[in-house]
Amino acid sequence: MQIVVLGVTGRTGGAAVEHALDRGYGVTAYARNPDAITPRPGLAVVGGAVDDVPAMTAAFAGHDAVVSCLGARVGAGYLWHGTDFQRRSLPRILDAIEAAAVPRFVLLSSLGIGDTARKQSFVPRLFARTLAKRLFDDKLAAERDLPRCAADWTAVYPVTLKSGPADEDRELAPLDEVTAVPGRPVLTFATVAAALIDLVPEQGGPRRLVLTARGAWR
Repeated sequence: MQIVVLGVTGRTGGAAVEHALDRGYGVTAYARNPDAITPRPGLAVVGGAVDDVPAMTAAFAGHDAVVSCLGARVGAGYLWHGTDFQRRSLPRILDAIEAAAVPRFVLLSSLGIGDTARKQSFVPRLFARTLAKRLFDDKLAAERDLPRCAADWTAVYPVTLKSGPADEDRELAPLDEVTAVPGRPVLTFATVAAALIDLVPEQGGPRRLVLTARGAWR
């Protein structure tokens, strides 16, 4: 299995690379700053921007899947002024996936964007609708393009994230079957990364999945 990972300098993307290499996959890290990535066996590094469709198409060609862990880095500037990063990048990623005929796409999203916020308890829902609203609005606008994806795609909506090792005590559930995610369940970035890579070989058509601690939904 040959996969491309986007967002490799972030905590989830970096962990996704490690998990994919542990699975024996060949991994291409496509990154704006390739010098920030530590070389290792099985990993190819390609420099490029996510608004450069020809460069992404060349990097994606011959791969079985693209896994996107891209996200704007959370900070006061983004929280206050917002960003259009996701809505600029995701359509171009989809264009490159189609041009390179990649058959599989796994996208990291966030529980709390759009109508998914109503499935959360009060505190995370308040965060999604106030402090993180501009970031989540950008994700929501970007994902309106997902239905045109030429690949078999899965979007994953994890709960609150923290640092720590990967944990097998996790569960994926179809978004439209989840009524509520009570309390404030937390998963590690590494746990989410492992779940994304585990989804790569799966098929089954377009899907949106909630990722939370095992049993932490109804």
